[in-house]
Amino acid sequence: MAMLLEPFGDLAGFVCWHLWPGMEFGARDFWWSRLPAPQGDQPPARRPGRHEGVDLHCYRTVTGDLKFVEPGWLVTAPAAGFVVHTHPDFLAHSLYIMHPDIRWDDRVLYTVYGHVCPEMDPEAGQPVFPTTPVASLPEPVPGSAVPLHLHVSLAWIRQSFAPKKLSWKLLGDPGVSLLIDPARFFRNAPERFL
Repeated sequence: MAMLLEPFGDLAGFVCWHLWPGMEFGARDFWWSRLPAPQGDQPPARRPGRHEGVDLHCYRTVTGDLKFVEPGWLVTAPAAGFVVHTHPDFLAHSLYIMHPDIRWDDRVLYTVYGHVCPEMDPEAGQPVFPTTPVASLPEPVPGSAVPLHLHVSLAWIRQSFAPKKLSWKLLGDPGVSLLIDPARFFRNAPERFL
């Protein structure tokens, strides 16, 4: 599959995404539970299942600095397709892009962006192309312990499945969806820290 996953386009000085434990595909813990809390150290909170993708919160620059994602950043499509569904999630909205030209057996590739403000109406059926802005990052949720980030999932979904029925629960259902580690499609391998 020839696709490069660069959801924010060309970031100045970008070297690679910086992933803390819990941000990576398949993680069992929530990464934000490792951040300093007012009540002091506490064990990481567990996810109800494995993490369906990666969370992009900060990246390393050529000067060695860490830069953090910011509200208003545009999120772009990684490949040609259609925005086919959106629904609210616990921070903003989730947006589903179907890539009908990328197939495997009876499945079609989907990109799912979580915690975004959609820029397109999925009912309009407008095509998107690589670098087409499809969403933006929202303002942080007041009082939330969860920092601003973009969740990215890639999934092979049965061609016969109705996109309007998609949800986070169904993305974890192997009868509907086969998840793929999105980090495999970044320009540079992410840094992983313990």
